Amino acid sequence: MTGQDEVVGGIGSGAESPGSHVVVPMPPFDGREPEPVEVRVAVASAGSAQRIAGDLVARELVTSVHVLGPMASIYFWEGTVHQTEEWLLLAHTTTTHLPRVTALVRELHTYEVPEVLAVHVIREGGE
Repeated sequence: MTGQDEVVGGIGSGAESPGSHVVVPMPPFDGREPEPVEVRVAVASAGSAQRIAGDLVARELVTSVHVLGPMASIYFWEGTVHQTEEWLLLAHTTTTHLPRVTALVRELHTYEVPEVLAVHVIREGGE
């Protein structure tokens, strides 16, 4: 990054100073609204990561996506242990949007069987 917010697919105002974040307190989960979920997806390239992240945000299926990488991945596939470089997407959404997030990731992903992990997020109820 160059210290400027990068605009992906027309997203991001660039008005924030580098490294700044707006913290919006979340009310405690009361069982009436959808539960927050973090969706984790590993992809083969930075370009694929940016494309999937940009589409998820542009379609308003997630509030944000963190792209981490490159990272080393070791996995078992078709009877063989593989080691490769991947990027990890951490997407923030709700249980309401999860089926559409999963469907879009599978549609855009380059892997034959993409791994899509959804992790429930526990919200702290304080200020």
